[in-house]
Amino acid sequence: MKKLFNKNDIEKVIIQAVKSRPCKDINGYKIYSVQKEGEETIITKIKGNKTVETLMELEDAINDPMVKHVFIPKFSAITSKALATVLKRTSLTKDIYCAFEVKE
Repeated sequence: MKKLFNKNDIEKVIIQAVKSRPCKDINGYKIYSVQKEGEETIITKIKGNKTVETLMELEDAINDPMVKHVFIPKFSAITSKALATVLKRTSLTKDIYCAFEVKE
């Protein structure tokens, strides 16, 4: 009998794959690299996720206790330096998924 996966199983597998890669650590925040379009699609649909494209959106998402995960698309207006600056000013720890390479 063929086993079919449900949506939650697929999300868990994608998240495990992304989290199994080396990640950056900035002020206690884990910055995970999203490398494939399929990963991006799944991550943006996870409950508690907030996609941000500007620094103001990033700061709001980081400080919002209802947001569990933050996704930053590849062509956002957020640089590695700006990301580090925002994360150093906050204390709520969340997973950050980033579609561009974060440089320190």
